[in-house]
Amino acid sequence: MQRLNGTAFQDAQNESSSDEHGTTSAALELDSENAPATGETHTQDGVCDGVCEEQQLQRDATMRSLVDIQRRAEQRWQRDRDRQILRVQERLSIIQNRKSDEDVLGLRREETFRHLTNTQEDEQQQKMLVREKLQQLWRERSCILQTRRERNTTEFKELLTPTAQCATNVEDVLDTQSEDAASYKRENRSEMRVGWVEGGGASSGSLTLHWTKDRNSKFPTSD
Repeated sequence: MQRLNGTAFQDAQNESSSDEHGTTSAALELDSENAPATGETHTQDGVCDGVCEEQQLQRDATMRSLVDIQRRAEQRWQRDRDRQILRVQERLSIIQNRKSDEDVLGLRREETFRHLTNTQEDEQQQKMLVREKLQQLWRERSCILQTRRERNTTEFKELLTPTAQCATNVEDVLDTQSEDAASYKRENRSEMRVGWVEGGGASSGSLTLHWTKDRNSKFPTSD
């Protein structure tokens, strides 16, 4: 009986030890099964964090590019606006200068208003004003040219006056010298006319002989 009780006790111990070993092995198996699942969870969380960061960087880059595009568009719009303002100012200055020129030419504001209200009449008036202005300019130009012509003629005459006086003096001297020479020749020359008549009335004529005084103011003799 004691031997049977001992064997039963040993069998019970063996069963309990086998149960403990089975329990520990089952726990180890469960731990080994749960361990990969936890690693996969950590890996998925890291991937999600990386994707979120990348998406955030992309969104930031997109926002920066949009801000740059908006700033460039605003700058371009501002440049266009400034350019348009400058063009308007230039046109206004041109109109003001033209208006001042028209005022100088004698175009009154009433006539300008009539030009805006009644185009046909103002066109005729404008043509008349332009014609009158052209005539006035032509008269002024003619007066200026006439004045210049007279001044140039006077200056040219003043330049030619010494030459004309010199030529007159030379002519007077030459005339005086020629008259003196002629009178000297008349004084120092004597004439003698000799006539002849040939027989039968065939021919007749006369001969003039001239004697000139010598150095001693004497006529030559017939010796």
